[in-house]
Amino acid sequence: MEAIQATVSSGLSVEPWVFLEVGQRVRLQEGPLAGVEGIFVGEAKQERIVVSVTLLKRSMAVAIERHWAAPVVAGTQRAVFHAKPAMTESSAYV
Repeated sequence: MEAIQATVSSGLSVEPWVFLEVGQRVRLQEGPLAGVEGIFVGEAKQERIVVSVTLLKRSMAVAIERHWAAPVVAGTQRAVFHAKPAMTESSAYV
């Protein structure tokens, strides 16, 4: 709780963000692979993640924009939608 309070009172641009765990199933909501599901593999460069997708019975790792992926809710085929965060001057350097 203290970490949340310190973050909010820091003066930095703060907003909610979907937490992804390595191995978690995600659906790509945007971009050229929109609608494809894959597995979150890890972080890439700032604002990008790596997702393993299966295309034509081959697994491929692809680096995508972080906001393109949404976690798939367990037991359903629907992904949890989240809004793309707004980039501000202060968040560009965090």
